[in-house]
Amino acid sequence: MRLSEMGAGVWVGSKEFTNESFTATSWMTVLKLADGRLVIHSPIALDPELQREVANLGEVVAMIAPNRFHHQFVDGWRRTFPATLVFGCPSLSIVQPDLKLDRLLSDEPSPLWASEIDQVAVEGLPTDECVFFHRASRTILVADLVFNYTRSQAAADPGAAEGLGPHDRHRTSITDAEALARTIRHILRWDFDRVVVSHGEVVRRNGRRLFAAGFAFLNEANSRS
Repeated sequence: MRLSEMGAGVWVGSKEFTNESFTATSWMTVLKLADGRLVIHSPIALDPELQREVANLGEVVAMIAPNRFHHQFVDGWRRTFPATLVFGCPSLSIVQPDLKLDRLLSDEPSPLWASEIDQVAVEGLPTDECVFFHRASRTILVADLVFNYTRSQAAADPGAAEGLGPHDRHRTSITDAEALARTIRHILRWDFDRVVVSHGEVVRRNGRRLFAAGFAFLNEANSRS
C-alpha cells in the first residue's frame, strides 16, 4: 500500500474490509505535527509495508480511536509502537474493557496537538465520536458521522446512499437532533476544505459546502418544529 499525501502534514491510506455481506473501504489518516512527530487517526490493519511508510514519516506519538467502533487495530499498532499514547472515546472503556486507553477524548484537545488541531465531541448520536480539524491543511477527520459513497459503493452497502452525508440509516439513530445541530454548527465554524471519511471516498475540495449540504435536513427539521 502507498500512503497518499493530502496536504501539508496529512497522509491517508485505505484498506478494504468485509462486513457481513458487503465489502467497503476504511481510511486511516497520518498527521505530522510541527515538531515532526506523528498522530494516527483511526488506524487500519498494520502490515510491514505500512509500518515502513509510517516509520519513514516520523515518530508515532499518538493513536486515536475516534469512536466506539474504530478501535479494532489499535492493539496491533501498540505492539509495534509501544511508546505511543492511545486516545479513545469514553464509551470504549465500557464496551471494550480490555482495550487500554491512555487518554479519553473530549472537546478539549490534547496538549500534544492543541496548537495545531481542534476537536469536538459529537452530541446527539450514539457512536460517541470525536471530529478533528487540522488547521494547516484545512482538513477535518470523521469516522462514522458521515460517509462519502460513490454510486457503486452505496449500492453495495444496504441502506446507504451516494454522496457525503449521514444517510438514512444514520439519521434514524439520532437521539437528539438539536444537540447534533449544535455540533454541526461548531464544525462548520472551522475553515475546512477537505474531509477525510472512514468509509467511501476522501473529499479533496469543496468539503465544507458538501458537509453543510449533507446536514441541511437538520435545519429543515428545526424550522418545522
